[in-house]
Amino acid sequence: MMHKKFFMAIFIFLWLPPVFTLIQSYSGYEFLKLDGYFPEPEEPVFSVSGFTSGKFQRTTEKYLNQKSGLRAIFVRLRNQLHFTLFRKIHSQKTIFGKKEFLFEKDHIEAHLGIDYSGDEEIRKTILTLKETGSILAKKNIPLLVVLAPGKASFYPDLIPDEMQKQKKPDSNYSRFSKELSANGISYIDYISWMKSLSAEDKTEYYPKGGTHWSYFTASMAMPILSKKISEKMQRKMIHPEIKVKDSHKLPFYSLDSDIFNALNLLWSQPWGRYVEPEISYNHAESFRPNVLLVGDSFYFTLSATGIPRKIFSEKSAFWYYDKNEYINDGRPQKELGELDLDADIYSRNIVIILVSEVNLKKFGYGFPERIITAEQNRNRKSK
Repeated sequence: MMHKKFFMAIFIFLWLPPVFTLIQSYSGYEFLKLDGYFPEPEEPVFSVSGFTSGKFQRTTEKYLNQKSGLRAIFVRLRNQLHFTLFRKIHSQKTIFGKKEFLFEKDHIEAHLGIDYSGDEEIRKTILTLKETGSILAKKNIPLLVVLAPGKASFYPDLIPDEMQKQKKPDSNYSRFSKELSANGISYIDYISWMKSLSAEDKTEYYPKGGTHWSYFTASMAMPILSKKISEKMQRKMIHPEIKVKDSHKLPFYSLDSDIFNALNLLWSQPWGRYVEPEISYNHAESFRPNVLLVGDSFYFTLSATGIPRKIFSEKSAFWYYDKNEYINDGRPQKELGELDLDADIYSRNIVIILVSEVNLKKFGYGFPERIITAEQNRNRKSK
């Protein structure tokens, strides 16, 4: 009887992966789906040459390994055991900092100045920005630069000691902030603003397991942005007001734990204090500007608060890395095509370039250059 039960258990165990794979293939449902980006494996195609060279076997092995119905469970189980027992993580470019804070490696390198672009390159970028600002100013459209914070700059003491020793005398942030001020380019410095924030538990501003500023911090940042936009346009607009509504031990917004989620563990952990904001609006003014904001993923947290949809025109748009467009009225994203100055740029009330500290090395994402080129082409055609 015991032998029968044993062989039955072995039989079930051996058949579980192919059964789950079939269910996954036909239903499209992936049990405990892994977070992060995983390239789709090449589907094996049999050929005599591929078989004799071994390519077919290697392709098949890789394909079946990634398509196995229980792969996600086994990966998460391995990751959980390694994390719990040894604090070892299986996530590319993730650094395990002090007090169990998680960092992305390139964010630490940006803070330390390891990715410093150099004085000459930064001066070129500033000149390009000034030229872009001049082009927009002729159409009475202000240009505003927004510097979004990096986690390593907010928690410099929690960076591993061996990495802190690599700190350079200059960083892209230190140089850009000086050059922006010296050249009269209007900007908001959320990096220095965040350093001025104080709390008993600072994880409410920047989560332990997240790479972006918290949902609460993004909410607090929006009134600063709306006030600056109002000043630049010299026109009053709807203004958001932020209060503390509640606090939680676990994240209630996905980006507050995006690095931790990428660890692909079996269960989550309490990663600090998460403040839920109460957002209200001063409707003394009804003007909602048509805003074009070009930036990186730090805007997604701002957008998730719902504030941009309330205070910006429905025609406003977010250009993600100057490649994909998200319209403020909620339409699906689309890829950007050739720049139409009149429709895309000159119809706006204000243009904003948002750059997080880690992306200062590619300031503007090519957007300023596109405006300059488009304007030069227009001038040549008009001659």
